[in-house]
Amino acid sequence: LVGGGGVWGGGGVWGGGGGGSLDAYLATSRAFLDGGWPLAIEERLDAPSLPAFVAAAVRQLPVFQSHDDMLRRYFPNSAKARALLAFQDLYVGLSPFQAPAVFSLLQAMELDVDAGYGIKYPVGGFDEVRRKLERACTALGVEIRTGADVSRVDVDDGRATGVTLADGSRVAADAVVVNADLPLAERTLVPSDRARNFEKAKSSSSVVSLSFALDRSFAALAHHNIVFADDLGPGPWDSLFSRPAADWAPGHFYVHCPTRSDPSAAPPGCDAITVLVPTPPLPRGAGDAAADALSRSWVDAARKSVVERLARLPEMAHWTESIVHESIIAPAEWRHDFSLDRGAVFGLASGLDQLSLLRPGPRHPRVGGLFFAGASARPGNGVPLVMVGARLCSDAVVRDLAPGQR
Repeated sequence: LVGGGGVWGGGGVWGGGGGGSLDAYLATSRAFLDGGWPLAIEERLDAPSLPAFVAAAVRQLPVFQSHDDMLRRYFPNSAKARALLAFQDLYVGLSPFQAPAVFSLLQAMELDVDAGYGIKYPVGGFDEVRRKLERACTALGVEIRTGADVSRVDVDDGRATGVTLADGSRVAADAVVVNADLPLAERTLVPSDRARNFEKAKSSSSVVSLSFALDRSFAALAHHNIVFADDLGPGPWDSLFSRPAADWAPGHFYVHCPTRSDPSAAPPGCDAITVLVPTPPLPRGAGDAAADALSRSWVDAARKSVVERLARLPEMAHWTESIVHESIIAPAEWRHDFSLDRGAVFGLASGLDQLSLLRPGPRHPRVGGLFFAGASARPGNGVPLVMVGARLCSDAVVRDLAPGQR
């Protein structure tokens, strides 16, 4: 945990309450997670943990107070603790000064190892997850075609009948599952007379992703690092979600150094780090030229900030001299190359008006046999939620194709 004043560590982070306040905070967060997961994520109303969830919500009256309000109850004297425990609100596209307190469940998911939660890292890198899914699909007889750009979903008499590829060929299907970002897919793949309009929907943030291959290892970096701006208040969050995109300035950012857990991520004695600097989503309706120009300005500002702020860490004053290769993904590339609407890497934001049953579900309401999965579909963004959403989507497809259901 790195702040404007250097590395933060020890009990001083937590203020006067110390670890006891953290334990109490995580207990409430765990109750939100244990009850909120089956209710809002898995869409089950029969979970035995629901009474504890309701009790935790009542203790946080008003139920929908902000996450920052909740944190101030547990850590009134430590802006550092509040900044640390609010960072994950970024994942749902909200500021902690606006996000409901229930989103503290994200901290339980990441930090509460004693309750069986915690962060898991796939040895070999995250691509190993994709490889294992690919092997599992292939073993079941699934044919995977890559490099086959889809230009539209074919609809006949109100039902999806397949897709047309960019080369003009057609793939017929009894059901079509789209995992491209839902708002962009609606606008570009679904026939206009059937498509939903998400022009007024709220988007999550984008990011500038900076990856560096380094010819030495830096002890100041752990596997997961959060580098905070000097301003621990609303300023960095307002820059992301409230101010004009042109006025954005780098705030808090995350540094991933996987060699701490997986030596295969870099040669011996070296580090490979990825830095994610959150930015606003691209302006709605921005053309390619405008998006590219804005992205370039964000990349320049983000890289400069990362270079300067990592150089404050112990023995990292000249860390850039160790760079042997770097690559950058800018917000415009997230939009163009990865088909993410507005370059928003977490999909639609997860405010109360786009949460749970108010978020687009797996079934398209106007096209039979058309289904969606991914961060902008229900239940929401982040790998665990997307995987749950994939299961909910596949269950819906199976029910739809059952005899007598069509």
